[in-house]
Amino acid sequence: AYHRRKSLMQDLFAGKSQAQIFHMSWTNSKTNKVKFFQQMGEYFLQDQCREKSVADIWGQETPGDLAAKCCSEEPKIVC
Repeated sequence: AYHRRKSLMQDLFAGKSQAQIFHMSWTNSKTNKVKFFQQMGEYFLQDQCREKSVADIWGQETPGDLAAKCCSEEPKIVC
């Protein structure tokens, strides 16, 4: 588990590790998880897509590439 490998966690926070999948099972809520990802520079979801259904995101538009509409190329960092 990632959180039990202190050196891996330190490398992740230092930007020395490029984890492709990372799950924070020790946090107590989705809100808390998002805060951690934002602080780590690992949060890429655009605000207009947060906590919305696909139907709400597209509205009257013809559905298309959801990643292009909702994913940021740069991390959404919040300290």
